[in-house]
Amino acid sequence: MDEFRFDKHTSQQFDSDLVAVQNHMIEMAGFVEQQIKNSLDIFIHRDVARVVEIRLRDKTANKMEVDITEECMQIVARRQPAAVDLRLLMSVIHSVSDIERIGDEARKISTLSEGMVMHPALTAHYRGVKSLGDMVLTMFRQAIDSFVRPDLSVAYDVLCRDKEVNACYASELDRVMKTLSKNPQVGALNIGWALRSLERIGDHSTNIAEHLIYWILGEDVRHRNLEYIAQHIEDARSSRSA
Repeated sequence: MDEFRFDKHTSQQFDSDLVAVQNHMIEMAGFVEQQIKNSLDIFIHRDVARVVEIRLRDKTANKMEVDITEECMQIVARRQPAAVDLRLLMSVIHSVSDIERIGDEARKISTLSEGMVMHPALTAHYRGVKSLGDMVLTMFRQAIDSFVRPDLSVAYDVLCRDKEVNACYASELDRVMKTLSKNPQVGALNIGWALRSLERIGDHSTNIAEHLIYWILGEDVRHRNLEYIAQHIEDARSSRSA
């Protein structure tokens, strides 16, 4: 594991502020994780009566993002942080934006269930949605966990899992396209869109892991290959143990 610990500040209030903003982000992540679970359950079981519940909860997630972003900006204005503290706050701001977008994708999945009521026969495709859903839920949990520790190894594992998610998405989408070619129907099309939303959740989870790496290492690793990132993590591990 590559857990990092940072020195405390002279001001205990500053430390408390930083811990509070991280806790609020984790709370929002837990809320949105439940949104994903609920939306998958609604879609797979075509429980359209619960779609309104997801839409209402989505407004709460939106407010959480606004409140946490404002909280970070207030800390920047009061404390004028530098280096690792400023990177932490910027990483939280970007991460809650990704979490909010994950919530948006969950809402889309639940809404798509409204077109599935008349298509219970697509059982095999529902299994594919659940399989991909389980994969991206694991990614999302790990991305948030990398912030909780904080741990570069966990973040790197999220980046590696993205390839698995993309492969699963491509495979399941190919099956959907074959179904559509034989029997064009709204149900199969909606499954394709649900798979797309799940793949996007995986992308946003990857973003969160990249924000963690930026916070710890001070380098933006977006659009970098895995080998480059692994080397930078190894360099950080070596310098810490030296």
